[in-house]
Amino acid sequence: MDVNWPQLLQDYGPFALLPFALMAIERIAAKRALDHSLPEKIRNRVYASAWILIFVLCAAVVGFWFQNRPKAKEAMMRGRITGLGVQEQFRGSGPDTANVRVFTYRDPQETERLFWRVFSVDTLDERTQLSLYIDTSAPGSERTRTYLFKANRKFYDDGSEVLLTYDPMREAIVFDDPTTHHPQVLEAISKNPVIARGVESSSSIGHFFEHFPGFAVLLAQAQAAQTRVKPPVNTIIANLDSEDALVRLTARRQLAEVGAAAIPDMDEALVNAGSSYRVRLGVIVAANQMPDFALGFSPAAWCRVWEASQTGDDTLKTQASVLLRRQKKPVNVSSCASRRSAVQQVTASPAQRAPVATQPEVDLVDSTNIGEVINKPPRPPTFEITKPHLISYVRTYHWNNAHGQIGGTIALRNEKGQMFGPWFAYTSSGQGGAPNVNWEVAANQVIPPGKYTVIDSDPATWSWNKESAVGFAIVKGRPVQ
Repeated sequence: MDVNWPQLLQDYGPFALLPFALMAIERIAAKRALDHSLPEKIRNRVYASAWILIFVLCAAVVGFWFQNRPKAKEAMMRGRITGLGVQEQFRGSGPDTANVRVFTYRDPQETERLFWRVFSVDTLDERTQLSLYIDTSAPGSERTRTYLFKANRKFYDDGSEVLLTYDPMREAIVFDDPTTHHPQVLEAISKNPVIARGVESSSSIGHFFEHFPGFAVLLAQAQAAQTRVKPPVNTIIANLDSEDALVRLTARRQLAEVGAAAIPDMDEALVNAGSSYRVRLGVIVAANQMPDFALGFSPAAWCRVWEASQTGDDTLKTQASVLLRRQKKPVNVSSCASRRSAVQQVTASPAQRAPVATQPEVDLVDSTNIGEVINKPPRPPTFEITKPHLISYVRTYHWNNAHGQIGGTIALRNEKGQMFGPWFAYTSSGQGGAPNVNWEVAANQVIPPGKYTVIDSDPATWSWNKESAVGFAIVKGRPVQ
C-alpha cells in the first residue's frame, strides 16, 4: 500500500515531535534546577517556567489539531415529496463547486411518498439552485421534467423538513416553504433536459438516513469520490441506457466532456443495430454538446442520425436535426433511405412489407426554373396522382438573398386534409456557395391517390418568381403495386 508520507507528517508530525520537545525542555529545566551555583529562587523560577512552556506547547498542538482535524460530518437538508406514481422517479443534482449530492429512497409502506436528502460540504444559501428531476421515461421515449429549487440556510434547522407535493395535472411541484409558511409552485423549466447539471446522485440507500446519519454521510462521501473519477467511454455509453434519469443525463455530459476521443465508440454505438433508443439519443445529444465536433461520424453513422431525424419521437427528432445542421459534408439521404428500405424489407414479415415500387422514378412536380427569385410565394405548388406512389425525394428552395435558411420541415397534404410528414429537411449549399438554400428530404413513404399540396415550414424565405407563380419545389416518386 502506498503511503503519503508528506501528508502523514503534516497530520501527525506535531504529535510525534511533542514528546521529544517536552522531554528536552524538562531535562534542561531540571539541570538548571540542580545547579547550586544559581540562587534557589532563580532555579525555582526556571523550573516553573519550563512547565508553563510545556503546557503552552501542549495547548497549541491540541488547538492546531482541533482547527485542522478531518471533518466527517456534512451539511444535510431533509425533505419529502408526495404525489409520485410508482413508476415516477425523483432525482436531483447541484453545482459541482458545492459538492452537492442528492439521495432518495421510497417509503415501502406508502409508495407515493419519497424521502430525499441533500448533502453538501457546507450549508447552501439562497444563491444556490438545485435541479430537481421527475422522470416518467420509458425505454422507447424520453420524458423528464426539470424544476429549479432555491436553497435556504433555514432549511438546515434541527427538525426542519422540506415538504414537496407533485401535482401531475399541472406537472408542477407545490413547495411548502418553512421560512414563510406559504406554498410556492415550482413550474417545470424543461420538459426534456438533454444533460444534467451538477454531479451524479445515487439511486437509493435505504432507511439508514433515518437511523444512521453518520453512515449516510460516509456513503455520500464515497459517492462523491467516485464521481471525481472519470469512467471509461464504454462505461459511459452503457450508462446512457440506465433506468435512472440522472445517470443517463450525467452520462451524456460525461461523454461530451471526453470529446474527440469518444467519437469512435459513439460511431460504433450508432451503427450497432442493437443500440436502444436511449443510447442513440444519448450519443446524439453528447455530439451536440461537443464544441469541437469536427471529426464527425462515418457515413453509416450519419445515416443513423438522419433516420433519427425522421422518427416520430420529438426529443430524438429535434436532437438529430440539430446535429445534422452542424454536419459540414452533406449526408447522402438517398442512400440512407435505400439502406433503411432494404433493411425494413428484409426484416419485415410478408404482411408488413411495404408495396414494391417497380416503375422508374418520375417528377410529380417541378416548379423550379433558372430565373431570378424572390421570397414568400403567393401559393404552394400542387400535384395530382391517380394511383399510390412511393415518395422518394422532396426538395424546396430558399435562396433568401443568398443567405439561405436553417432547415425546417416539408410535408405533403391532400384534399382530405391528411398530412404526410412533416419530414425534417437536410440543407445543402447552392449557387456561389450560398448556405442552406436547398431543403431536401428522402421521405420514402407511400401516399394514396389524390391531389396534394407541398407544405414548407418557412414560407417567408421560400423562393418563387412570376414564371413559377408558386414556391420552388421538386417532388419525385414511383408508382407502387
